[in-house]
Amino acid sequence: MGARKPRKQVVTFTQRELTNSVFAVVRVSWYRDGREHEVEELQLDDDLDEKVLVLQHLIKSALHAGADVTIITERTAESLGIE
Repeated sequence: MGARKPRKQVVTFTQRELTNSVFAVVRVSWYRDGREHEVEELQLDDDLDEKVLVLQHLIKSALHAGADVTIITERTAESLGIE
């Protein structure tokens, strides 16, 4: 039996209105043996000083670790440095 091909991570970005104090909602889906194993969700508050840098670091770290990432925010992907 050959080695499994690595799973390609997915980033999903949705731009929509959120409550006043929420900058972004981020869901990170973790996989084990090629199947979804666990989902974590967190909110980044709008009053967080380095919110864009925190969001970028979270996305990079999760992707590097093999997770999928879903981002919901009012901002555009381009304004957040997401390609």
